[in-house]
Amino acid sequence: GGSLSKILSLVLLKGLIQLFTGKSLSILALKPNQGIEGVLQMHQNGHLKCIIDGPYPLKQYPEKLQYFGEGKHSGKVIIQVTKT
Repeated sequence: GGSLSKILSLVLLKGLIQLFTGKSLSILALKPNQGIEGVLQMHQNGHLKCIIDGPYPLKQYPEKLQYFGEGKHSGKVIIQVTKT
């Protein structure tokens, strides 16, 4: 995303950026919400299931971050912050 001027600047200057930084830059155009009708239909038919792994207390954050990084989670990992 970004403004048109930033996108055009990237297109025009990407050769120089690559020369000085060694980074290769490109633009990826996406179609927003492509296929959303199918997802909506599955939801309406009850074929989608929300999976949440947690909630876990904030004191378990370091170990749950590692748990997430190792790919052992199923669904979204939720860390719950409670007011004391």
